[in-house]
Amino acid sequence: VVPLLGESGSSYTGSYSQVNQIIMQSASSFNGRPHFLLAPLVVSSAALRQQLCRDTSIQPTTRLWDRLDYACMGIGSIPPSPGQGVYIGEEKVEAVAKAGAVGDICVRYFDFDGHYIQAPVNERLIGIDVEQLRKTQHVIAAASGIEKAKATIAVLRSKVITDLFVDEVLANAMLEELKSI
Repeated sequence: VVPLLGESGSSYTGSYSQVNQIIMQSASSFNGRPHFLLAPLVVSSAALRQQLCRDTSIQPTTRLWDRLDYACMGIGSIPPSPGQGVYIGEEKVEAVAKAGAVGDICVRYFDFDGHYIQAPVNERLIGIDVEQLRKTQHVIAAASGIEKAKATIAVLRSKVITDLFVDEVLANAMLEELKSI
């Protein structure tokens, strides 16, 4: 079981991702082997990101991103839905919203037409990229709630995911959104 993102935490916002805890619990549940990513989600510079990604304590995990069979993730919406973690900071979310983002998977943002948005934060992000996700045989996404309709449509249009799980409320909201186009 492999994390797709570094850890995110902020004493200012009080939000913490606990990625490695989830990896440990998932591996235990499925009798799998956990691989940990002891790195932050966002670092201060692209140079630091490159340096960290070359580090021998991180590479064994990040190299696995190129050969995943399954990847499981949630779909985030822009603006964030109530209770949705904002792990990259409100100011960065505002910047990607201005660029046209309506949603994300693994902190990789998409516009409503499913086009990937190259956000400035990406060069400082430690996480799987869109091309690595596209090479993954099964990319499974889950979302719920009416406020994620545009984001979920965008992610479907991106053709990055292979399987989608939504609740009935979101499915109906997506149909209504598509009817209004």
